[in-house]
Amino acid sequence: MSDPNPDPQNLSGKPCTSETKECKWCGKEFSLESEYYSSKQLLSNIVEPIEDPIEVIGLFVNLGRVDPILCIESYETGNKYQCIVLEKKDFCSLKCEKEYQIHR
Repeated sequence: MSDPNPDPQNLSGKPCTSETKECKWCGKEFSLESEYYSSKQLLSNIVEPIEDPIEVIGLFVNLGRVDPILCIESYETGNKYQCIVLEKKDFCSLKCEKEYQIHR
């Protein structure tokens, strides 16, 4: 937690590609929207207590996407970044999602 340079490549908040999925309706493969987060930032969110209710809600949303053990192991091996999926979805577009709902 005392790393003086947790984001040396200035990647935190920039897009990355971590997962691809197949659309439930049309079968097209698409990438899930993801961003780089510094491992130190993620670890501090897990370790440090938060009193602001809005931040607590954000933390719980992010904890669903972050494996703390993987994050710690990655950080200990020198990987300063994690690629975190921002939104899990099953369709490549809103059109496919609507058509799936209409035709099921």
